[in-house]
Parts: sequence; C-alpha cells; structure tokens
Amino acid sequence: MKLLKLRLTNFKGCKSLEINTDGKNINIFGDNETGKTTLFDAFMWLMFDKDSLGRKDFNIKTLDKNGNVITGLEHEVEGVFDVDGSELSLKKIYREVYTRKRGSATEEFTGHTTDYFINDVPSKKSEYENRIKSIAPEALFKLLTNPLHFNEQLHWQERRKILFEMCGDVTNEEIFESNKNLQELADILKSRSIDEHKKVLAAKRKEINEQLTKIPVRIDEAEKGKPETNSSNFEEIEKSIKEISTKENELREKLQLIKSGGGITEKQKEIAEIETQLIKSRNEAQNKANEEISKLQLKLTTAKSTLRDCLSIKDSTTKTIESKKKTIAAQEQKIQNLRSKYTEISKTVFENNCTCPTCGQQLPEEKIEEAKVNFNRDRSEKLQAINDEGKSLKIELEAEKKEISELETKLADYTQQEIETGRKVKEIEKEIENVKPIVLDDFNLVTKKENLLREIEGTKSGSAADVEKIEKELTALGNAKSLLQKEFAKKEQLENAEKRIKELRQQQKELAKEFEKYESQLFLVEEFTKAKIELLDEKINSRFVNARFRLFEEQINGGMNECCTVTYKGVPYTDLNNAGRINIGLEIISVLSAHYGFYAPIFVDNAESVTKLYDADSQVIRLVVSELDKKLRVEIEEE
Repeated sequence: MKLLKLRLTNFKGCKSLEINTDGKNINIFGDNETGKTTLFDAFMWLMFDKDSLGRKDFNIKTLDKNGNVITGLEHEVEGVFDVDGSELSLKKIYREVYTRKRGSATEEFTGHTTDYFINDVPSKKSEYENRIKSIAPEALFKLLTNPLHFNEQLHWQERRKILFEMCGDVTNEEIFESNKNLQELADILKSRSIDEHKKVLAAKRKEINEQLTKIPVRIDEAEKGKPETNSSNFEEIEKSIKEISTKENELREKLQLIKSGGGITEKQKEIAEIETQLIKSRNEAQNKANEEISKLQLKLTTAKSTLRDCLSIKDSTTKTIESKKKTIAAQEQKIQNLRSKYTEISKTVFENNCTCPTCGQQLPEEKIEEAKVNFNRDRSEKLQAINDEGKSLKIELEAEKKEISELETKLADYTQQEIETGRKVKEIEKEIENVKPIVLDDFNLVTKKENLLREIEGTKSGSAADVEKIEKELTALGNAKSLLQKEFAKKEQLENAEKRIKELRQQQKELAKEFEKYESQLFLVEEFTKAKIELLDEKINSRFVNARFRLFEEQINGGMNECCTVTYKGVPYTDLNNAGRINIGLEIISVLSAHYGFYAPIFVDNAESVTKLYDADSQVIRLVVSELDKKLRVEIEEE
C-alpha cells in the first residue's frame, strides 16, 4: 500500500494543503508548528478516527488566534492510495449539525456528524471501516506506519507475542533434543507446561519450608509439654485405684440400704419435681427480662446510629462552610482587583504622538483621528469586560453567601438533633440497667418442699451417725483415688508426647528428602530455560541485521524472568539516541512487513535527527524540522 495523495481542508488549523507523492518516498520540510505532525494525524484520522498517538478525543477543528473554535467549517481529509496496483480513494468530512427547534426562528448547534466516501461514493461508516479492515487491521497499520510504535507503545508482552508469531516459539521437544541431560525433566512434566511446573515447584518448596520451620518449634513444645512425675511404676498405681473403687462401691451399697428406709426415695423424687417447677418459673421470669433488654438494646443501637450520622453530617457541613468562606474571600479579593484595574484603565488618555516610524513625520490628521477612535474603542471594551466580569463575580458571591446561610441553619438543626439524640441514648442505657427479673416462687410448692425435707430428716435421725461415718470414709477414699488418678494420667501424656516427637522427627526427614527432590527439579527447569533462551535468541535474532532482542533477564537469585527489550550493538533501546531508535524501528517494520506480506506508508517524525535512514522496503514519508521553511515544502526522492 502506497500513499499517492493526501489533501487536508480545515484540519487542526491547516486551512488547505495537498501532498502528492506519486507513490514514492518523500521529504516534508517545515519549521516547528507548520503542520508536519498534522499530516500524520490526518492520515491516522482518515483511517481510524485517531491521531498519531492513538488518541480518539483530539481536537480536529480550526481555532482562532484566541483559541476559540471557528464554527461553520467543514473539516475534510482525503487520501488516494495504491493498494496492490489498484487506486483507492478514501475521504471523511467532519461537520457541525444545526437544528431548528419547533417554535424557534433560529437554528441551534446540536452536535457533529461525519460523512464517509469510498472512491467518491458516499458510504456508511460500517462499509468504510470494513473496506479499511479488508486491507489490514488497525493494529497492523499502527505497527507498520510508525517506527516508534513497536518499542514505545506496545507492552513488552505484546512485543514478545509478535516476535513469536513471526518466528515461532521453540517446542519442548526441540529443547530436550538440544540437551540430553534434560530428558529426566521431560518424564516429570508429562502434560504440564514449564511455567505450570515452576509454579508447582515454588508452591511445594514454600509449603515444605514452612513445615520444616515449624517442626523444631513443635518438637520443643512436645518436650515442654511432658508432665513432671515422681512415679516409676504406673502398674502399682493402677492396681491401687481399682482396689479403692471396689471399696467405694461396697460403702455406697451399705449407705443406700441405710437411706432407703421410710419412703425417703419417693420423697426425694417429689422434692426434685418441685425444684424443677421452681427453676422453670424462675427461668421464665429471666427470659421475660431478657426480651425487654433486647428490645431496649435495639432502640439503643438505632439511637446511636442516628447520633453517629448526625455527628458526621455536622462535620461535613462545618467543613463545607469553611471552604465556602475561603471562596468568598477569594472572590471579594478578585472584585477589589477588578475595581483597581477599572480605575487604572479609565484614567488612561490618548496621547497624540503619532509619527511615521519610517520618516519620523507627523501622520495625517485622519490617521491620528483613526488612532484616537481605536484607542477609545479599545479602552471602552476593556472597561466593559471588567464590568461584566465584576457583575458575574458579584452574583457568584451572593449565591455563596446565601448557601452559607442555609448551611449554618442546617448546622444548628443538626446540633439540636445531636443533643436530643444523646439524651435519648442515656435514657435507654439507664432503662437497660434498671431491668431486673421479677421472681415470685409458688408459696404452696415451697411449703410442700419444706415439709418433705422435715419428714426425711425425721426418718434419718435414727441412722444419722452411721450415714455420717460412711460418708466421711467415702470422702477420704475419693480424695486418695483422685490423687492416684491424677498421677496415673501422666502415663498417657508421657506416651503421647514421646510418640509425637518421634512422628515429628520422621516427618522432618521425609520433608528434607522431598525438598531435595524439588530442588533437583528446579535446577533442571533452570537448565531448560537457559537452553530455550539460546534457541530463541538464535531463531529470532537471525531475522534481523542490527536489532537484537533480549527475551529473558537473569534475577539476583539466578532465576530467569521473561522480558522483551531491543538492543543495538549492546546498547538498550531506551539509551539510544533518536536516530538509533528510528532506524531500529524501521528495520523492525521491514522484517514484520515481509512476515505479514503487507507494506504500508511509514511516517518518520523528527527525521532531521537521522543522517542516513535504514533502507526500508515500504514507502517512507520523512517529516523534517527546517527552520528556514516557514511553510511546508515537499521533495520527492528519485529512485
């Protein structure tokens, strides 16, 4: 694809410009701000609605000397191209839309529209875009028209992807074939990729390291957890416990025989039932009190939330008032400054010092009068502008003061609300403190229980001495048994501690062995990566004459990270001068153009920095800064 002609009308300040190339390489000379980059912007807008930097919202319209848009103009770009030997004309016209609303005598500006033309035939936007896509996609155009795009506008991962698409990645089989020592890794990987296996190894090693770090701590905890004991024969302790248990059973049976006389058991069951009813009654009273407390807690939560909201709004309103007061002070200062400026300009008078700058003679009377009129008109316009600005500021000032007054009224309301809500919170908290369960035991049940207890005591009085004796003996046996059981329990604790320590030491050995296995695999992965780097470097860099690509970088820990940076004679792209960057970009475009089978016009901005451009196979449009050329000058290079 070659550019034959590019015509601009009212585009970014360029009123009318036509560039004819005859499909050849051209040099465009011009001083700064004469429209060189505008040509590249126009080309990209014609193709993709964007400027040369990829921005969609850049300003197309022409501005006057004060920076205001000149309305009513149509902004047009037309390009004529040679596409595979056939001529193609593309044109876009961007214009304003004015609509007369019902009941109005005048038209109002309502937006913009863009007209599309293919070979001068009006077309829909979709047809226009599809025609361009049929030549090449937008991403490929950007890649093949700007020497800086590949290295400066693409992410390194995207650059890497393009190189692999062009040259092809190396397969695992090729890498394993290049280094027979990596065959063990091939058996380990199976269907898993290298990156996936690296993640697996990293996770496994981290997990094992964490476990190995914790094991000594756990062993120490197990050692410290061993109970202190003076006993060495736990079998004798166990035998003594059994003998005491047998004696206890005998005494309990004897005690039961003594207590069973006179219907004591039935009376005790009846007392138990009475106590159950009393407990139930007390629980009901407590539950009722809890329900009341829950309701009060809900009211308290709501009141506190309201209080917090009130405090937050007060703080926000106070800050807003302070901010607006600062704004008012600034506006009042502006008004004072305008008054001073108004007074200063109003005092200026026309000075009759109108002489010819060439010969020094007095100008004719009509010229002097004309100068005086111009002076008075200029002073009047300035005074009117100051007056208009002052009025506008005064309106804004009054609005701010009114808003502050309204905010201060609201602030007072929120302050009162805060006081009332705070009082309500304290009242609810006091209510919660005063809520107590009202427990009233059934008088009849209590009386019945007391009578039953007296009856039981009367029955027991005859055997009370025997019962007391047996109970004391049981208490002594229980205390002795408790001490023995406590000592015997240490046996199991010691055995469990020793077992746990043994398990932890075995686990430590197994983890160390497993860690060595993963370390060995990691070494193989690193060897694999180095072999891959060598093959990829050779495969990709062989396609280029000057450019060299570094696809991996070594880390401090010896590992390799993926990257994609270009160098020239060992110098990184970022350290190259502008000429080096442009020429490396042209070489990359040439190789990629050959790969994709598509050659597009290349725009080389700031081309004056390059004494000799890389000999690209595409059409090259050099944009050269030339201080002497106040208007664009085009030179067509002869083949």
